[in-house]
Amino acid sequence: MGRIADYLETLSASERDQFRELIEECSLREVTIQQNAARADAALAKLAEQQRLASEKIRDLEQAGQRLMKTASRAYLHTVPTPSRMH
Repeated sequence: MGRIADYLETLSASERDQFRELIEECSLREVTIQQNAARADAALAKLAEQQRLASEKIRDLEQAGQRLMKTASRAYLHTVPTPSRMH
């Protein structure tokens, strides 16, 4: 049961009648809060998945950058004059 329903159980019939409009408003707000909480949970789950995918892409880019640096270093070493290439 929701919080409003739990609280209503503690009220007398006259109190429920006296605060009927307030009770209705609170009940509607409670439903809205529950719906928004479900939407927020779904959005957070989607965000977590997007963050996981972004992290994977960052790792892929880092590895590609390392491979590029190794290739560039090897290419540079092939262009640097060595004593055996100087003659």
